[in-house]
Amino acid sequence: MARWQRHARLGLGIFAVGFAIALWFLTGVRQVPAPVQGVERLDPKAVSEIKGGDVVQIKGATRDVRVEFVTQILYGDGASKYTGFKASIDNRGGRSFVIAGDEAHVAPELSAYDVRGNVTLHTSDGLTAQTPQATFAEADGILRGSGPITFQRERMTGSGVGFAYDRTLDRLELRDKAVINVAPASDGTGGMAVRSGSASHSRLERFMRFERATRMERLGQVIEADNATVFLLKERDEPENVELRGNSRITGAAGSLQAMQARDINLNYAADGRTLEHTLLIGQSGIQMARPDGSPGQQLVGDTIDVTLAADGAVTSLNARDSVRLTLPATANTAARTVTAPLLTASGQSGRGLTSMTFENGVVFVEEPFKGGNTRTGRARTLTTALSDGEAIDAATFSGGFRFEDGQLVAESPDAVYSVTSGALALRSSDGAKRPHMHDERVSIDAATIDLTLSPRQLTAKGRVSAQLSPGQRPGERGTTLFSDKEAVLITAENFAFDEAAGEGSYTGRATLLQQESGSSIRAEAISLNQKTGVLTAKGNVLTSLPLASRQEDGAKGNSVARASEFEFDDAKRRAVFTKQAQLDGAQGNLRANRIELTLAAQGNDLEQLTADGAVTVAVDKRDATGQKLVYHPADQRYVLSGTPVRLAQGCQELTGRTLTFFRGSDKILVDGDETRAQTRGGKCSEPPM
Repeated sequence: MARWQRHARLGLGIFAVGFAIALWFLTGVRQVPAPVQGVERLDPKAVSEIKGGDVVQIKGATRDVRVEFVTQILYGDGASKYTGFKASIDNRGGRSFVIAGDEAHVAPELSAYDVRGNVTLHTSDGLTAQTPQATFAEADGILRGSGPITFQRERMTGSGVGFAYDRTLDRLELRDKAVINVAPASDGTGGMAVRSGSASHSRLERFMRFERATRMERLGQVIEADNATVFLLKERDEPENVELRGNSRITGAAGSLQAMQARDINLNYAADGRTLEHTLLIGQSGIQMARPDGSPGQQLVGDTIDVTLAADGAVTSLNARDSVRLTLPATANTAARTVTAPLLTASGQSGRGLTSMTFENGVVFVEEPFKGGNTRTGRARTLTTALSDGEAIDAATFSGGFRFEDGQLVAESPDAVYSVTSGALALRSSDGAKRPHMHDERVSIDAATIDLTLSPRQLTAKGRVSAQLSPGQRPGERGTTLFSDKEAVLITAENFAFDEAAGEGSYTGRATLLQQESGSSIRAEAISLNQKTGVLTAKGNVLTSLPLASRQEDGAKGNSVARASEFEFDDAKRRAVFTKQAQLDGAQGNLRANRIELTLAAQGNDLEQLTADGAVTVAVDKRDATGQKLVYHPADQRYVLSGTPVRLAQGCQELTGRTLTFFRGSDKILVDGDETRAQTRGGKCSEPPM
């Protein structure tokens, strides 16, 4: 109301009172007037005072303001003071609200309000708030207060200290000690409890923001961060996106994501506002996965982690970069494992979770000791893993400069596959430029392919295998005296196999066992050697040079040379056997037979007896003898031939009989038990008789 209007109204009032008095004096009966009592003034400085619940209604261009009061005091500058104050501000076609309180100081033209004592705020869209004191300015349309406040809107209740309510944006801000609770929906879901230093909620802008030590409990999760912003769905107050900033942490089940932490975290929800579809973690990020039974599973850290989830909570896509480390905890049957790399990409399926992972740009795979074993470490440029149940690594495929260490075992190859559950390692070369290699305290191998089971050790190598057996014997091994235990054994073959439990190695495809210094060697199509029993077998075009029945005059190496289709040496029995077209050139002479058996001394390889069977032919000191069986006694250099007939020839002289015994270095001969001398054949020999 303008000042002139107020003055005019006052003048009209005075005129009416005067007119009534004059009329009474003219028409009425004169009576003695009662003494007039003075009016008690509320404020001596007031221009006017109004009591009795007067109502003032003012209409503006865009809104109506209706002020109700118990008392009003009007001052000369146009300001007013009210008790029992209530202002209804109706924004035509928009959001309206009501402010009420015990007392209000109102600026001229109702441009600002200072409401005190039991202040309440009611908005047309359901917001109700209570506070001890509040101010409102028409210029910015913001209601403010510095004291405590409580509020409620539908399922949401809250409190704080200090607030601001923007009527234009329908935004309520809590400046300190903010508490917001959202009651569960009728189906028991959708509840939320938030504590933070400050908070703001705008239904028009569809967001909630929390700052300073935010803690949010929702869907069984505890969400913590320095600051958090919740972007709401258009149709209801459920989150569409949540942005956490600073010291962000989430604990509690969210599908297969059991816990998350990072500097910043973004959460994207499905249309229901409750199903997490995507999360992005930035800055020193980490996630804790859950096993199918809900127990803690693998842990992943990296500077940035990006995760996509299916509706059932299974991870279907995962990307991490910079200082990536994946940790798989130990189980009853597996060791703890860790993989580090600069980059990780992973994929999965609904209902299964992650099924594969690829680590790139320099990978280190570490398997912790398990049941008394060693730490196992694998390095390569790239690692691809297959997963079972979204958790366990079934197979790890390495490519680009692979190196593996397990105690004294070292394996290297361009590419490799490590079967984690079975502990099997496959070394491969995709381009063939660099052949796989492995070595340990027992053997060193190069081959086109190497397959290795780590415990107990089983080894298979193929393709131009080149190997070296280390000298010496290990506990539980007997070894063989065919080779010196002070010198390594060199092996070449097309195929190489070793079984640690059995202690047996087998070599096939033009196989060779060789010691360079001793000169001992075995060549055959297939050779097997059992280190525990000391049994060696060779088959197929066997050629040996061994310290058996050797001739000292042949030099320091003193090896005999033998050929056969098959060869067997039993160190425990001290027996060596050549069979099928056998030929032995040694101390006994040059011997051929279907089978040649050597019996050796208990210590060393000294020959105690030699037995040859089947189509025997022996050449000794220019003597040639044939028979079906030969027994050679090195002690007296005695040869005993038997079979029908037995023949001995020297030059053009010949003896025959059923049995024949002769001695090396002597012309003594026994035929059928009788001593005799060789006879000239056919009288045609010109040499003198023996």
